Amino acid sequence: MPTCQYFGQTDCTAPTFGGTSVPVIPGPHENGIEHYLLLGTSPLDWAINGFLWLLVIRFVLWPRIIVPLLDWLDFRRQQTVPTVCYELTPHHTTPVPAEAMVELFKILHAQYGPQTYEAYLLRRKECMSCEVLSTRAGIRYIMRVPAEKTEAFERAISSLQHAMQFKQVTASVGDDAGNYTAVSVFRQARSFAYPLRRHNDLAAHDPMTYLTSALAQPQPGETLAVQLVAAPYRDYRRAARMRNALLKGKEPWALGYPGVLSLCGMVLLGIYNVVVAILRLFGGRWLPVTRERGNGMAVATPASQAVRDSMIDKLGEPLFYVDIRAYVSIRDQRDGVKRLRGIRSALATFDEPGYQALETGTRMLSPRVSDAVLRRQFQRRLPSMVMRGANVLAASEMASLYHFPYEPAVTTEGVARAMSRLLPAPNALKRHADDGAFSLVLGENVYHGERTPVAWLLTSGNGMCMLSGARAMGRRPCWNTVLCRISGTGTAWR
Repeated sequence: MPTCQYFGQTDCTAPTFGGTSVPVIPGPHENGIEHYLLLGTSPLDWAINGFLWLLVIRFVLWPRIIVPLLDWLDFRRQQTVPTVCYELTPHHTTPVPAEAMVELFKILHAQYGPQTYEAYLLRRKECMSCEVLSTRAGIRYIMRVPAEKTEAFERAISSLQHAMQFKQVTASVGDDAGNYTAVSVFRQARSFAYPLRRHNDLAAHDPMTYLTSALAQPQPGETLAVQLVAAPYRDYRRAARMRNALLKGKEPWALGYPGVLSLCGMVLLGIYNVVVAILRLFGGRWLPVTRERGNGMAVATPASQAVRDSMIDKLGEPLFYVDIRAYVSIRDQRDGVKRLRGIRSALATFDEPGYQALETGTRMLSPRVSDAVLRRQFQRRLPSMVMRGANVLAASEMASLYHFPYEPAVTTEGVARAMSRLLPAPNALKRHADDGAFSLVLGENVYHGERTPVAWLLTSGNGMCMLSGARAMGRRPCWNTVLCRISGTGTAWR
C-alpha cells in the first residue's frame, strides 16, 4: 500500500491519494509537500493547505505573476490616455530656487496619486514626463501631463514663478530618416533607499550645466533629449517600514529584500539569534565581541550615520517611480555614441561614490528588439512595462535631475529663455472689464490663460492722454491705433 508522509500515516484522506480521483500530482504522496499542496477533506487539511496556499500567493504568485500582469495591463492603458504637452520657458533674470522645484514635485505627487480604491487595486498610475529636448531651434523644457489635470498643472506652474511662460505644444519626437538613433536607460545601482547626491546650492554649482552642454549644438535634422517618466510611488508602506527600521538603528544592508527573500531572511535571522543566545548562555568565549551602547544597538560611525540620515530623509519625502532615458538621433554613428557617453558623464554628477549611482540598464532581449521597444516607449513617453525595474526617486532628487537653469550659473548657448515679463492685469482694469464700462478696447492682456480686455473709458471729463515707453518700442504705431479707434467711436476730442 502506498505510504503518505503526512504525520507519518500509512493512509491518506486526500481525494487525490492513490488514484481515487484525478490527481494533480500523479502517484502516491512520497513527501509532505505533495500532500500539503493538495486540498484534503478534514478541517485540519483545509487549514494547513489554505495557509500554505496563502503563503504561495503572497510571496510567489503576487510579486512574480499578478503584479507584473497588472503593470502590463496598465502599460497598455497608458497608450490610450489623452495627454497634453507644455513648453515651459523661464525668465532670463528670475531664477527658480531648488526648494521651489522640490515643492512643485510634491504638489504634482499629490495631484497624480491614486484617487480611487479601484485604481489602487489595479495598480493604475497617472504618469507625467519631463524632458530636456535639444534641436536646432534650441534647448527646450517639455512636460506632458494627463489632459484632465491640465488646469491644476497650470496653476502649479503659475505658482512656481510669476514670470514663467508656458504654452501647449505638439512636441513629437520621431526617428529622422538616415540618422543613427539610440536610447539608453539608466537604473539605480543599489537599493532605492540610498539617495543620489543632492544639489541644493544651485548658485554655487548647477548640475544642469553639464547636462545642457552635453545636449547643445545639434546639427540640422538632429535631436537629443533626456526624458524622465514619473508616476507616484505606490508601496508607501514598504518605504515607511524601511524608514522605521533605520530609525530603530537597523543596518541599511538589511533593507529591500522583497517576497520570499524577506521571509527566508527573517527565518534565518531568527535561527541565528536563537543559536547565539544559547551559546552566550553557556559562556561561549569564541563568539565575536561587538561594541554596544545602552539600547543594545551597534555604535555607528559619523560616516555611516550621515548615510543613515540621508536615507531617512529620502524615505520621508514623496517618492516617484521614474524611468530615466537618453535619446540621440545623429547623422553619424560615431558622433551619436560620443553624445551618449557625454550624457552618461553628465549624469555622473548625481552619483554618491560607494552608495548610489545611475548606471546603464542591461537588456534582456536582443539588441534589435530592445532598441525598437525603447524607441517606442520614448516617443510615446510611456513608463516601464513592469514597475519593478523602475527607479524610485524622492521629490528632491527629481528636482535635482530636472530643474530650470539657474542664472547666471548656467551659460550654455541655446537654452530657451523668456526676455519679456508676463504681468497680470490690475484689479481696477479687471473690475471695469467685468462691469462692461469700457467704450474703447485697445487690446487684450493674457496672463497664464486669463484674458482681460485692455480698454479705455471715454468720458467728457477724461480729455488727457499720455503714452509712455522706451525707444523703438512702437509708440507711434500704438498712438495711430488709438486715434483710429477713437475716431471710430464718434467721441469729440479737443
